[in-house]
Amino acid sequence: MKATVLLVTYNHAPYIAQALDSVLAQITDFPFEIIVSEDCSTDGTREIIEGYRRRHPAQIRLLLSERNRCDNEVIARGIRAARGDVIAYLDGDDWWTAPHKLQAQVAFLEREPGCAMCYHSVLRVYEGDERDSHPSLPPGPRRPMTTEDVLVRYHVNSCSLAFRRGAVPELPDWYRSADLADWALAVLVSTRGDLGYLDEVMAAYRIHSSGVWSALTHIQRIERRLKFYERLGSDIRCTYATAIRTGRAQTYFDLALGWEAQGHAGRAAACLLRSLRECPRNRHLTGTARLRVLARLWAPRLRAGVRALRGRHG
Repeated sequence: MKATVLLVTYNHAPYIAQALDSVLAQITDFPFEIIVSEDCSTDGTREIIEGYRRRHPAQIRLLLSERNRCDNEVIARGIRAARGDVIAYLDGDDWWTAPHKLQAQVAFLEREPGCAMCYHSVLRVYEGDERDSHPSLPPGPRRPMTTEDVLVRYHVNSCSLAFRRGAVPELPDWYRSADLADWALAVLVSTRGDLGYLDEVMAAYRIHSSGVWSALTHIQRIERRLKFYERLGSDIRCTYATAIRTGRAQTYFDLALGWEAQGHAGRAAACLLRSLRECPRNRHLTGTARLRVLARLWAPRLRAGVRALRGRHG
């Protein structure tokens, strides 16, 4: 088997048919299987995927939870069950927009032995929102990402991922409860090879109110990134300590900006100082940028102090 498509779903009844149809529409010169890992949905998702399995019994396999697990084992069991040399990932509320996507990613990994995973830009679609859809990444080539790159700043949408099955022979215990499962998976795969980039939009990432990530506030999303670093395995933390400190420094800086935008100067200042402590010298984040934010945060206090001094001295 050349490839496995791993589709992970929970309560995606309005979307799952579009996701499955986009996979079944793939045009390849090799056979591929579809594994649907479903986590005990309550909205009719299971009935929909069972109907697809009955219509395509030779191609679709189902992995069904007896209870809602709500952890990364739903992904891990799909990886263990995969028979393909390459695994392409898709969440049940997203879909693929190019019928040659699977062929292109498998071909890329075959001709790039130094890459263990590849990704591409996706169309960000805002459901129930007046914002226009747009590509997640600007057009143009990108250099391969290393583990250090993945740890510092991860900008990949899960519906664009395809990776070598051999790059994850066994998932460690910490992965089951890791925050941001696709990021954690990319970290693990990247230790076996780089992440290559295909300069093409070939999937759609749906942003909607019932999405787990979409439902979070901007501050909550940044805080989830901080939790991600805390839950990495000890082997990753020891081997890539410098990259993790750099990533945490960037994340605390982003959190400072978030709190500043909401008018919480004290919280913003605390996060900014934490960013400086984590990594004073950061090639991804100039000292000037942090000083500008610090100046904005302290300027009102300095002005108030000057006014108070002037008042005391007439």
